[in-house]
Order: sequence, then C-alpha cells, then structure tokens
Amino acid sequence: MPVRMLREGILTSERIDMLSPAGEVFYRRLMSVVDDYGRFSANPKLVRAACYPLKLDTVFDEHIAEWMKECASANLVLCYEIGGKQYLEVQDFRQQVRSKVSKYPDPITGASNCLADAKQMRESAHLDEDGDVDGVEDGNSSTDVEVAIGDAESPAKSPIPDCPHQQLIDLYAQHLPELPYPRIWEGERQKSMRARWRWVLTARRKDGSRYATDEASAVAYFDKFFSYVAESDFLSGRNGKWGGCDLGWLVKSENFAKVVQGNYENKAAK
Repeated sequence: MPVRMLREGILTSERIDMLSPAGEVFYRRLMSVVDDYGRFSANPKLVRAACYPLKLDTVFDEHIAEWMKECASANLVLCYEIGGKQYLEVQDFRQQVRSKVSKYPDPITGASNCLADAKQMRESAHLDEDGDVDGVEDGNSSTDVEVAIGDAESPAKSPIPDCPHQQLIDLYAQHLPELPYPRIWEGERQKSMRARWRWVLTARRKDGSRYATDEASAVAYFDKFFSYVAESDFLSGRNGKWGGCDLGWLVKSENFAKVVQGNYENKAAK
C-alpha cells in the first residue's frame, strides 16, 4: 500500500464540503487506493472491493456509483472511459510520483465520460483539465497584437495535419475578447495546444466515430469549444469569482478535460 500524504487543506476545501458525509469518507478512502497518478478503475465492483474490504456486506455497488457521481460533480474526481473500460482520476492529486508510468491510461487520450448522467456538451448545441495556471502575459485582447508562435512544427509524418496555432488563437480571441490575448506562444503552451489538436483528431466517441477527421473539422471543433467556454460565467470572468483563465490554461490537459466534461457550465438559478 503506497504512503499517502493528506494535507490540512482538505478540512477547509469548499469542493469537499459539497460532499455528503458518506461521500467524503469515500473520497478519503479512494485517495488511499489510487496509483501515484491518482488513477484507478472506475468499475464500482473493483472500487468497492478496494475501498471497503471489510464492509462488503453493508456497502454496495450502487453506493459506490452514487459517491463517485458526488465526487465528479464536486470536481474532485474525473471519470472517463477508454476502450470500453472505466477509469477515474483524483483531481489535483499532487502526490510525489514514484512510478514513471501510471497503471491506467491518461484520461485525455481517447476518453469519454463514463458517468451516464454527468454534464457533457451536447453535439447539437456545442461539442458533443483546476490545475496550476500558466503565467499570463500582460496585454489587451485585440487580435491586432502580433503573436510570436515560436519554431514551426516539422512536416507531419502521419495523416494528422499540423496544428494551425495562429488560426486557433484567432478563434479564441474571436469568442473570448475579454480574456488575455497571448503575445507569445511557445514552449509548454504550444506543446499543450498541439497535444489537444492531436486528441481531437484521434479520440473516438463511444460509437467509434472521431471528433474530427481532417483539419477543417478539427478547426470547427475548436471553434465550438471556444464558443462553449465563452458561455461560462466562471471561465469568462463575468461572475467575478475568478480571473485566471487564458488560452494557455484552457489547453492544459487537465483543464481541457474538465471543460469538455462540463464542469464549468453555468448553474441553473434555483
């Protein structure tokens, strides 16, 4: 059993405060069984056996499913499906990584949400990772600011077209003029954008179809993605609760996954 460090911040976390008492106990138990990357199977039977080995006569699969939905709704756990198998990842795990490779697949690589009632972007209306935020360059959001893209990508050796960074940046600025426009686009942010571009062109839905099959459809996906982000009062900063969103933050693996999962949709007024 790996050693886990529980920080005192867990006692004052607003996200954890959203859980029911039983859901919080489940979350704490889950943290003791996930791997060094915070990942584990999301199969309720396996989670139940791992987290409650001495309570199998009182804790049942439906309890596990309910508590996982609680944790996902509180943005504490990301549930995803790859190759017909269900997995989960504890968000912001931040434990010392001992293993070089996780036992479980990366949630952003060909993943689809495995919670049937989780909020998702509807394809008819929109499209079908809170990590650390990159530094934001000061500047206005106008598209007439020159952008330094960095080194050009080498010619593609596969059918996947090169990532059109400038075109995607322009789409971001078009839909989100209130957010900072990147004066410089290179390094990790450029790599993240390229990785998300590749995901859009390689990931598959449950029915086996791709989100995009060529450059035009991939650009269309990002157009819908940024339009979807613009609808969020939280990400756009309209509700005044947070002002740290920018393009570098959006294309980070963990943040991109959370947006696509629907974690930042506006909550309906009660």
